[in-house]
Amino acid sequence: MKKTEDMINRKMYKEIKKYDRQQMEAFAESIYTSGFNDGCNAYEKTMKSKELDFDKLRDNIGGIKGIGAKKLDDIMKAIADTVSEDDIS
Repeated sequence: MKKTEDMINRKMYKEIKKYDRQQMEAFAESIYTSGFNDGCNAYEKTMKSKELDFDKLRDNIGGIKGIGAKKLDDIMKAIADTVSEDDIS
């Protein structure tokens, strides 16, 4: 995100004060669109960093004492089903 002083300088402030309704609506829409796009980009970065490594997860869960092959398969299936449901929403 840009610093406040980079977004609106004194010259731009004076121009904005003279805007009519149409110009102000276009200006407000551009600010909204810019913020929306910044939010989408931030969300995409967050989601990429939260991707699951199923092989590593399987190894970690399989390393827990008392978790056998059958139980591990059931756990992994439950995780896969939950993740695929979240992708649909």
